[in-house]
Amino acid sequence: MSYCGSALEVVFHDYALYKSTFTLLYFELIIGAETRAAVVKLTDGAQQEVYEDIIQFYITAFQYLTTKLPCLHEDLYKYCEVADVQLHVSAKFSSVLYFVEKHSCLLGIEGTSDNVSLDKLQTEFTQYQTAVDLPQADRVDVQWHMISQMQDMLGNFKYKHLARVMSAILAVPHSNADCERVFSLVRKTRIEARSSMTSETLESLLIQKVTAVHSGPCYSVGKCDVMVGVAKSVVHKQKTANRSMAASFNVVSIY
Repeated sequence: MSYCGSALEVVFHDYALYKSTFTLLYFELIIGAETRAAVVKLTDGAQQEVYEDIIQFYITAFQYLTTKLPCLHEDLYKYCEVADVQLHVSAKFSSVLYFVEKHSCLLGIEGTSDNVSLDKLQTEFTQYQTAVDLPQADRVDVQWHMISQMQDMLGNFKYKHLARVMSAILAVPHSNADCERVFSLVRKTRIEARSSMTSETLESLLIQKVTAVHSGPCYSVGKCDVMVGVAKSVVHKQKTANRSMAASFNVVSIY
């Protein structure tokens, strides 16, 4: 199989014209060990029919991806690759310029003209391309934070303005998956039994749940006296309200 740099480089052919070629790839298909064991038990004709259907499924799926996914056609997502630190040597300043021209606020250099600001930004980008001491991290946003803290011999931040632009690029959502996850959390949090929950309470709960994905389970978070105090106060108020309601109900019941 030949190397493919991106999904757009995949060339689709009419399967009907290449059946003899695809026959050689039957046993190279990724269908799982259990599925293959079941297919092997079929007759030769049935096996060929199954493999042909699988190949047609893959072809149809890739055709759908290349025509429907916006990230494969939008220039925005193509230029976002400049934020990949692993590609810093081959990265182009034109990709950075693409975002700066659309959002001039990303320059963020007070007291200077746009041209001077661009010169500073390009100088930082050139230093970044030739750097050999860039910090490593599992997450690219963490890596860029570490890069933004790098200083020169005079104590000045080396990539102050470049890191600002890169942080903005990393904030571009690559899909609606995060939004869908939040919607799911809302449905699971504000259930029928909690229909009277206020928006403020819902917001606080969602923030805690989303944060817990990165910070770990709640029991691993360090004790916060302020938070504990607020929680106790809320519980006390709720218990007091419940007692008042119960007392009122008993009085009504007596009469």
